[in-house]
Amino acid sequence: MKITFISNYLTIHQISFCNYLANRDDIDFHFVSSVFPSGNKSSLSNYEHLDYVLRFYEPHLKEEVFNVVNSSDVVIFGSGDRSLIRNFKGLLYFYSEHPFKKYVGLLRKIHIYMIYSKFKNSYLLCSSWLSKPQYNQLHLFRKRTFKFGYFPLVNKIDFEKNNNELTILWIGRELNWKHPEIVFKLSHYLYRNKINFKFTMISTYESINKKLIEKNKNKPWMKCINFLGPISNEEVINKMKETSVFICSSDRQEGWGAVVNEAMSCKCLCLVSSKIGCSKYLIQDKVNGYIFKSFRQLKEILTRITNASYKDLQDNAYSSIANLWNADVAAERFVEVSKRILKKDNFDIFESGPMAKD
Repeated sequence: MKITFISNYLTIHQISFCNYLANRDDIDFHFVSSVFPSGNKSSLSNYEHLDYVLRFYEPHLKEEVFNVVNSSDVVIFGSGDRSLIRNFKGLLYFYSEHPFKKYVGLLRKIHIYMIYSKFKNSYLLCSSWLSKPQYNQLHLFRKRTFKFGYFPLVNKIDFEKNNNELTILWIGRELNWKHPEIVFKLSHYLYRNKINFKFTMISTYESINKKLIEKNKNKPWMKCINFLGPISNEEVINKMKETSVFICSSDRQEGWGAVVNEAMSCKCLCLVSSKIGCSKYLIQDKVNGYIFKSFRQLKEILTRITNASYKDLQDNAYSSIANLWNADVAAERFVEVSKRILKKDNFDIFESGPMAKD
């Protein structure tokens, strides 16, 4: 089987999935990179020279790329130059977060999908639990959606978690829609209610966070917050292993939230906003984590867990990533479902996880 994945460029959230396909003897796999990663994405340029990556932005490779795409059995189109799929006749998957995440470029995206959604050989890989309902509102991909997501590099080694004290971690860029103020509001709440805790915030401190620190600098609970700047992915994983609770407070502009995959793999008890894309795929509420809809709910959950053991939920979180929501399982299931679709066999074969019908 020949599979081609088209996107702007290869990222850390897709590399494990692509490596799995590239290493299978029965798969002829290529990744088409449409633009050269630059600016804050320049570190991804290392992936551009992998054997299976075709660089469409290099003029002398354009004809080869078109030939590879058009001769493929299966194509995944995430983003990039849509001319690449104009003449493709095989099995086509679109790979998308929820379309109403932001409105810039929305009409262009809908126009592309309206053209191809009418063909029975096109399906949607949902990298957000909101993808299906929002595309269905647009009358697109009805009954042709699969649960999917992003599959970052995660911890794969089981270990014993230390929960002797309440340690909380928040990680995110300095953006309003990630709601960093949650760190300060929760710290105030926990301190006022005489709950012992240690909070770590990993971010930058140049605008929003700088103002929040300045505003609260004389508050007694500020001594309970450790402010760390950007650190390597390896250091993030180590910090997660040391932490009992992880909070993801973003709103709907968080398409997926790959940091939740990482935290679950490190046995963090994840408290996740219902608005982010991964929440209702990765988290089974009260089984392997908690989903909250408001700050009030988040406070209630934190109060509850301080008076109860949550080791089982942490172990379940690790198992969810180790046994189901990971790149190897996603890639293996993707191949199996694709083979069945091409053979016109029943492909509704998974009840949950990647490639389960949504």
